[in-house]
This record gives sequence, C-alpha cells and structure tokens, in this order.
Amino acid sequence: MDEKSNAAIPYKSQGFKEVNDIQQVGEYSYDVNGNMLIDKNAGITTNILYNYLNLPQMVVKEGTAINYLYDASGRKLRKTVGTTTDDYVDGLQLQTVGTTTTIKFMATEEGRANWNGTTSPYYYHYDLKDHLGNTRVTISEAGAVLQEDSYYAFGMQIPGKSFNPTNKYLYNGKELQAEIGWYDYGARFYDPTLGRFTAYNYHLIK
Repeated sequence: MDEKSNAAIPYKSQGFKEVNDIQQVGEYSYDVNGNMLIDKNAGITTNILYNYLNLPQMVVKEGTAINYLYDASGRKLRKTVGTTTDDYVDGLQLQTVGTTTTIKFMATEEGRANWNGTTSPYYYHYDLKDHLGNTRVTISEAGAVLQEDSYYAFGMQIPGKSFNPTNKYLYNGKELQAEIGWYDYGARFYDPTLGRFTAYNYHLIK
C-alpha cells in the first residue's frame, strides 16, 4: 500500500475563479469614504477620481479614460470616452463622435424611440422584462427579436447567453457602462462581478 497522506488533489472550478488564481497583493483598494479606488482584476490600476458626491468623475481602465459630468444633484449629464461623448437630457440621449452629433434615442415607458434621421424619424424598440425588472429580450415594432440577455444572480451577464448587445439598459433596467462593466444606479455605480456597489449609500446618513 502506498503512502498518500501528502498527495495533492487537483480540482477544477467549473468556470469560476480558482483560489490559487488570486496572486496579487492589494487587488482592491478604497478611500476613507468607502469608494473603490483600484480594481486590478478589472484592469483599473489608477485611482478612480470621485467628485464631492462620491460619484466617479474619471475612471482609467487599461489606458482608456472614461470621464463623467454631473449636475449639482448628482444626475449624470455626460460621459466621454476618447472622441465619443454621450449627453443625457431628460430621457433624450445624444452622441457626439468627433464634431458630428446625432440623437441616439428618446426613452419611452416600454423601451426607446430611436431616431433614424429621415422624414419618418422614429422607429421603436421594446424591452421585455422579468419580475425583477431585468431586460431579457428587446424586440422591434414588427416583433423581431433584436437582443437577448441572461444574467447570473447578481447581474453579471452569462457568457454565450446574450447576443447583439446594442441595448445597454439591462440588469434592473439600469444602464451598463460597457467600458468598465458597471451599472449606473443614479446615486452610485454597481459592479455585478463583485455583486456590490462601488461607493457607500450616502442617503443613509441624511
């Protein structure tokens, strides 16, 4: 009989992070207000800059800067990534690429009215949601399926279960910040990979 008391038993994590994959020291760091500064797993290795409302003002991920502008109450007005700027005006979303500005869409109760720049200016997309408010299917006026989305329990999209990701208003109906993988909940941002918000809830101290 062979001695097996010191044998190493291999294991597989079935798609999740294995325990010995976590090698870096200080993969996450936070400021004194509890705001996330660093997330090395997500490629954010430069401190996130926050404004006085503890909302992210600039996030640099893998060399790309994402800049946000808010009004005094914390409502998001603008997002800029490189030469592309998205402006948010009371349900109307505009996009400027270089010097050209176009209307992306106008939010409706059931989805979006999209501008196509012709004499028949709008075509409609409708979001079908589950009981938690998560967008599962986006359809056209004719009923054609344009996009499908599936999620893990805390909002991360399931690989291979989503297609044609044009609509960004997904988990709980919140806008996905595709560049960093967070959802904008208004008062703060949410990271579905960690299943937690990136800042504390300042409404609790009022």
